[in-house]
Amino acid sequence: MKSKIELYKQHHASGNFPGDSLRPHVQLIKQIIQKTNSKTILDYGCGKATEYVNNNIHADWNVSQVGLYDPAVPEFMNLPGKEFDGVISTDVLEHIPEHEIDDVLKEIFEMAQKFVYLNIAMYPAVTILPNGENAHCTLKPKEWWNEKIAMHNQKQVYTSSVYDYGNSQRLQIIFDKISYFSPNR
Repeated sequence: MKSKIELYKQHHASGNFPGDSLRPHVQLIKQIIQKTNSKTILDYGCGKATEYVNNNIHADWNVSQVGLYDPAVPEFMNLPGKEFDGVISTDVLEHIPEHEIDDVLKEIFEMAQKFVYLNIAMYPAVTILPNGENAHCTLKPKEWWNEKIAMHNQKQVYTSSVYDYGNSQRLQIIFDKISYFSPNR
């Protein structure tokens, strides 16, 4: 994303990326927070964070701190700390150029002390960036993502990766178990 940061700043300035991709994941994240007894959370790639700021979507997570980070949004462009119990990132990694994925995953896993929650889109975006490129620039099979995630999870924190195929079916992988779920259940 860093090599495309100016494109994302332009896109954000146009009113895009409100940060609403978190909504279908709130209850799953709450379960993980409870399971890991987490109190501090970072949303890595929060967009404009409208779900937090306007809707207080995290209110029943029972956490003491929610940090918000998005390098393309001026009010969230600085990391609000270096360690968090949990790091969540929804609809972000597929926007990162492939050659930057390792650095981003390394940063995410270094900050996470108890868990990481990742939601990765596996399909081209509707969004086209100002330079004409599709916003989802890194579309890889789940095996590729699993390998990258495992490589960077050096502390062996609880990790949940949700692969979104652009329809109602999502594939959730927790550790080595695979199960299907609907975010509306």
